[in-house]
Amino acid sequence: MQRVYSEALILTIALLRTTRRLSYRQLLFCVAPEVLSRFHDPDYGDYFETLDESCQPTHTYEGSAWKAAYHLTQAWWHVARNLYDTDMTCVL
Repeated sequence: MQRVYSEALILTIALLRTTRRLSYRQLLFCVAPEVLSRFHDPDYGDYFETLDESCQPTHTYEGSAWKAAYHLTQAWWHVARNLYDTDMTCVL
């Protein structure tokens, strides 16, 4: 599930950069908070791997072969790089 949200972030920022249409910027500002609010673990600061249909974590462990933090971090890196035309270290 987190890969779907990560891909949504990357696609939205790619569309924004390619077309320069403000509607994609607005969409990015809708998608980004959804990703953070649904997958971010407020207690331990990592990301949940998967959510059920009601957006609750299916399990609380956060380590696996398909680490959620990797996919979401990669998505945020793409957002920062494309939105600000720089790498994330310059943005943070």
